[in-house]
Amino acid sequence: MTRVAILADIHGNLPALEAVWDDLGHFDVEAVVVADDVANGGPYPLEVLRFLTERGVTFMRGNHEYYVLDHGTPRAPDSWGKHNIAAWTNAKLGRAGQAQLALWPDRLGLRFRDSGLLGIEHGVPGNPFRGLYPVTPDAEIIEVLAATPEPTVTTAHTHLPLDRQVGQRRVLNPGAVGNPLDGDI
Repeated sequence: MTRVAILADIHGNLPALEAVWDDLGHFDVEAVVVADDVANGGPYPLEVLRFLTERGVTFMRGNHEYYVLDHGTPRAPDSWGKHNIAAWTNAKLGRAGQAQLALWPDRLGLRFRDSGLLGIEHGVPGNPFRGLYPVTPDAEIIEVLAATPEPTVTTAHTHLPLDRQVGQRRVLNPGAVGNPLDGDI
């Protein structure tokens, strides 16, 4: 069966990413997917983007990519004015880095020949700013994932690990590389 590592919520934390990447060496993974929030919010946005790009990972966009891409544009709501780190991240990434983020998809549907379908969302379908938590009621999870075709869905955004069976669907969250909220930094 194809083995995929899914990383999330790196937030420009290069030392944490390097530690996780070193740990991946203990596993026989064939692909790495980075499910979101790659560069914004930490001291090494460009270095993290380069590190992952050089290793050929598959990227997708999370809410922090929206902060970076939409900051200072008419698309940004007034409430984002407080997210000044996005302006700094934009300066660090430059136009080439910004263009790279702009090309990433909002969700992924993985379809390997030797395993079941796997959906990857940053938050919930259609909303990268809303997450599924370990305490989210089953009924809510069923509702927000109702139109998702994959029986296994990996989410992120909350920075909290999750592995739950909800009806016929398995819901996973790898937690966060760069800013874990599970008490184990």
